[in-house]
Amino acid sequence: MRTIFFLCTLIALHISSAFAEQGSFFVFARNPFGAAFTNSGPNPITIQFSATGSWDWKLNSNTGPIGEPHHCRDHGSCPMNDQNIGALVVKKGPSYYYVGESIELMLRVKETIYFSMNDALDYFIDNKGSLKIQWICVVNCNFLTPTLDLF
Repeated sequence: MRTIFFLCTLIALHISSAFAEQGSFFVFARNPFGAAFTNSGPNPITIQFSATGSWDWKLNSNTGPIGEPHHCRDHGSCPMNDQNIGALVVKKGPSYYYVGESIELMLRVKETIYFSMNDALDYFIDNKGSLKIQWICVVNCNFLTPTLDLF
């Protein structure tokens, strides 16, 4: 009887830990495709994302998630030409959104979003560093099983 109780407890702990309501991942400055975050759960969810750290969009720029106060149109074609160069942005569907230090997004079932640096595609090779993205589910968090992919 004690063995069965112990085994059931282990199974319950394993199942409950498989469904995360918060976590973290990194977005690397050199990756133009960014880090993917997918809602693989059965319901639409709302997630709050917060970014910390520093990265360089050029030699010794050492900026954080808000980037530098230069518009990308001065340096080439970026995903968001009207935003700071080196800022954290997210691609959701066909559109890009400024993240900076934080953003709250609703994700449909099976929807994937992509976090990356706001930089011209031809210039990612000289970027350095990474940002740590902390995420927490704030709406419809039951059975959340996000998928993270780094390209």
